Formats: sequence, structure tokens, C-alpha cells
Amino acid sequence: MTALLLMSMIAVLPTYPGAALTPIGTDSQLAYFVTTDSLEAVGRYFLQCWSLVGYPTSAVGDFQQEGVVSAFLTRSGEMLSVVLSRTGDRTLGFVVWGDAPEEVARARDAAR
Repeated sequence: MTALLLMSMIAVLPTYPGAALTPIGTDSQLAYFVTTDSLEAVGRYFLQCWSLVGYPTSAVGDFQQEGVVSAFLTRSGEMLSVVLSRTGDRTLGFVVWGDAPEEVARARDAAR
């Protein structure tokens, strides 16, 4: 992952309190973090942060064992997602940042 891409990603992605965001690979838009907080608390945190800055958001899952929170960056046509899984007493979060799926882009264009 280039330093500029990582800095851009971290600028957009609110870091979870007490958890380090660790990039995966060298050219990837993928990172992970681990926390002992509940999956529900982590999901709620990202949903609230992204909603507060005005991003359209969605949340899918039971948020006990698994869940996904996504935000659509309308100006750039990109999507941020945090894929969460509970493993033992820890919540593992994978952060994915990339181009929005085609159907999301079509819906955005139709709304203009």
C-alpha cells in the first residue's frame, strides 16, 4: 500500500479507539484491527461516525457473531466497509476501501 493511499484511507476511516489499523499487503486497500470491545459496540461506532459526517450507510448482520457496516462516499464513488467477526473474547475487523459496486453507482447517478 502506498503511503499516500494509507494516509488517505486513515483520514477517511475513523480509527477505532484503542485499536491499531494494520494494512494487509503492499498494494491493497485492505487493513485489519482487533479489539476486546463487543462486535455490537464496534459496529455502532463506525455507523455513527460515518452517519455524522453525512455518508449514506448500511449495516447488515446479527452484530453478535458477525456484521458489516458500509458507507458510500458519494463524491468519489467509493465505498468503505468494515467486516466484523467475533472470535473468542475479541472482535476482528477487516476494513475494505474501494470502488462502489456498479448498482450503487447507478443508483447514485439516477438520484442526480
